Amino acid sequence: MTDSMRPKRWQWPLLLFLLWSVAFGVRYHYVVHAQVFQPANLLNARADAVDYYNYALNLSKYATFSKASPGTEQPSSDSFRDPGYPVFLAAWMKIYSRWDAWYAAVLLSQALLSSLTVVLLFALARDWMRGIWLALAGLLMAVWPHSVAVICFRKPYSGFWQRLRFFFCASHWRDAARAGPPQAVSALRWRR
Repeated sequence: MTDSMRPKRWQWPLLLFLLWSVAFGVRYHYVVHAQVFQPANLLNARADAVDYYNYALNLSKYATFSKASPGTEQPSSDSFRDPGYPVFLAAWMKIYSRWDAWYAAVLLSQALLSSLTVVLLFALARDWMRGIWLALAGLLMAVWPHSVAVICFRKPYSGFWQRLRFFFCASHWRDAARAGPPQAVSALRWRR
């Protein structure tokens, strides 16, 4: 292989940055222009949205993990939902006390996490896809309507952490498999 045919070291990071820019740009545009008809601070919103909002509000006001409606006295603790997403929401509530600013920060951070998820999956696909097919898959992940719109209806927070964990496990397995069978077997044992 000649020097002109070798990939440059800067090409992969540039490609990741460009993919992230497209993914974040599309998600940013969607978040800024989407209209949410039932915000979670109203009682007629979807049940899980109200639950997560109440958990976050009680965490930020009373430091209690409870889905009790705001306005009650010290709410009693419960564990109906997982704590990760309400803690994420409560952290933004501590920073922004007004609903509009808080909701915008949550949507923008979810757009950021969703676009980082695209980059993580793209980096994982690098091992089994090459060239134009890899670029096409990355572009589709960046602009696919369902993966863009999901940031307003589901929790990309948990999806991001699942994919990050999968990324590290797959990276560890790939490195161990390249080293040989004994290391690959130890990678399986390490995962537990």
